[in-house]
Amino acid sequence: ARLVYSDLEDAVRLIRASFGPEARGPLQLASPVTPPPEQDAPPPVSPDTRFRRAPMARLRRASDAAFVWRLDHAEMWHLNQVAEAVWTVLEIPGTARELAEVLYSIWPDVGQSQLLTDICQLLAGLEEAELVLAEA
Repeated sequence: ARLVYSDLEDAVRLIRASFGPEARGPLQLASPVTPPPEQDAPPPVSPDTRFRRAPMARLRRASDAAFVWRLDHAEMWHLNQVAEAVWTVLEIPGTARELAEVLYSIWPDVGQSQLLTDICQLLAGLEEAELVLAEA
């Protein structure tokens, strides 16, 4: 999931109202919001391209959730378990193939080839959002 906002305080209020302890019933917005048009996913990256975190990218944990964003962008990505693990392992630059090998030890039931496919797609999205950078 990705939250796009122009005012951080409004975004925080919306999240708290929607998911906080006092949240009740359907989400009520002050004005109608049109969701952004669905974009085609970028093509998967090469499994042997080395990636590193972008210098302006930051991770924040809230309860059991992890979010990543760039300090100079108004978009926030909600990371699932695999994406958060990829982000954590990318503390040291690596390729999708290397990441899949590491994560296979955690999720052997998923299968290394499926992990590699998923990580290549994830890195493509993170690269498009400028959260990770390919190394030359």
